[in-house]
Amino acid sequence: MHIRINIYPIYDQKYNIMQKKVYEKVDVSKPDKKEEAVDACGYTGIFNRRNENLRVLTEEEWIRVLNNENKIKDIFIHIREIDRQKNGFVTELELDDIIKLVYPGLKNYDLAGIIGPFSCRENKILVDYKKFRAHVTE
Repeated sequence: MHIRINIYPIYDQKYNIMQKKVYEKVDVSKPDKKEEAVDACGYTGIFNRRNENLRVLTEEEWIRVLNNENKIKDIFIHIREIDRQKNGFVTELELDDIIKLVYPGLKNYDLAGIIGPFSCRENKILVDYKKFRAHVTE
């Protein structure tokens, strides 16, 4: 004869005690630091950007930067790290951050003019980086 005893409530109570101890140690009235948004893949970016002092990067300036210092391969290495799902898209902010990481001289430029044309029709936040790559490697 087998008797079944449900021990789940014991574990559940243990979890509740542990959780209560953690909450007692946390002071939620004052945040430690600014909140940072994080996506499911772990990307962190500066989402509260101040774009009022950025110069618009023209197509001619972008071509000049690429001709002087071609680091397109580095851009796509970073994109590969972010696009873990291999769906062919990154966000505009991700691509903006990557370009400015690879080309630090562009940090004071608004890159929307060179990124915008490759935005997805269904979701303007996403950029089809394969079309972007095809354009910059022509």
